[in-house]
Amino acid sequence: MRAWRLCSLLLLVPFLLCISCSDNDKPTNTGTDEGVLKGRVVDSSGEGGLAGATVRIEGTDMVAVTDEDGSFEFPGMAGGDFTVVIEPPTDAPYQSNRVGVSVHEGETVTVDLTVLPDSASVGEIEMFPASARVGLLESVQFFIGWPGAWDGEGDDGEVDGGGGGISFPYRPTWTIVSDHPIGVISREGIFIGTATGSGQVIATFSETLRATADIEVVADNEVARIVVHPGYWVHVPAGESRYLAAYAINGAGELATGVPFVWGVDPPALGTIEAVTTLTPDEVRAIFESLLWGDGWGPAGGTEPGGADGSSGDDSGPMEFAIGVAGDSSDPSG
Repeated sequence: MRAWRLCSLLLLVPFLLCISCSDNDKPTNTGTDEGVLKGRVVDSSGEGGLAGATVRIEGTDMVAVTDEDGSFEFPGMAGGDFTVVIEPPTDAPYQSNRVGVSVHEGETVTVDLTVLPDSASVGEIEMFPASARVGLLESVQFFIGWPGAWDGEGDDGEVDGGGGGISFPYRPTWTIVSDHPIGVISREGIFIGTATGSGQVIATFSETLRATADIEVVADNEVARIVVHPGYWVHVPAGESRYLAAYAINGAGELATGVPFVWGVDPPALGTIEAVTTLTPDEVRAIFESLLWGDGWGPAGGTEPGGADGSSGDDSGPMEFAIGVAGDSSDPSG
């Protein structure tokens, strides 16, 4: 399977996404000290709402049966972390599900609870990136894939939040678990930070099939962004995977060194990536040249022992150099 991976920071997205977030896991203030959990039970293959499903909050006496469009609502919830159990109607060809979600006092959380068809069969999955760090009102796209392989377009079956891999036609329930509201997440797995703090993003397909990732929202001046140069690729000798060249800057627009990178996320799935720096091309080139070799990466056409062979995969790429992370020259595909 051919994997395409973007060199992304732990992972703050290298750009501000202006998106219209769906209602999935979207908190709104109720004006009271009680929380509300509401939404729909839906077919994860996109066939619409499921009427007559039983939804209950584990550990409480709160139970609801979905109406014609799959809707349910639980008002008057105390704040905390909950497990929501979804049981399809008798004889309906769907699997049951258990979903973890946080509901906070004074907040309404709206979420699509997905259920897999009985015929769906999927092996072990993982979430990419496994951890992410974003600034306020910044976003990151989470994806689901097979362990050890990226989940985007390739030669084998894939799973994702709804935009990249298409051979596995199901989507999970995306939820956030945290001590207080820190963000929202769309049906496609796009998280937007709304308040500083940390928690987990959970993608749940069924009772036995889920993946998690750590998420942290920090003040803007603590964020180190990844600046990507479209068209420039670094070829890793120990495999056929290609990685996009990038460097990091902090919230003040200054170069950030020693920043940990994780590997994952498909550039085509992210769409157009815009740089978040005002550095001129000459200034960028000077930065790249000053960091060559010391950070374990070489210039285009050259190879540092234990590092990577940097070469341009697209003549339109504006840069000739790539940098990596000091002290880490291992093969990212591992």
